[in-house]
Amino acid sequence: MIDAQAVRTWLEDKGVKGCSACKGEELQVSKDLYALVCINRTTGGPDMQRGSRVVRLRCGHCGHLMLFHARQMGLE
Repeated sequence: MIDAQAVRTWLEDKGVKGCSACKGEELQVSKDLYALVCINRTTGGPDMQRGSRVVRLRCGHCGHLMLFHARQMGLE
């Protein structure tokens, strides 16, 4: 489970104030990490050996999704 307060503190330290699409301030932090995986060019399927863990933020106003690299946020 993700520490939502740690995410909000990190975002604040980086100057992220709200949604990049609508400027709304209703950013909702996902409870879990998500996997952003590469597609294998040969098989067309997911390559589970390559990818990144990400934190998902969703704007409660417009639904825009934002992804941040979990390791860079210190969450891995």
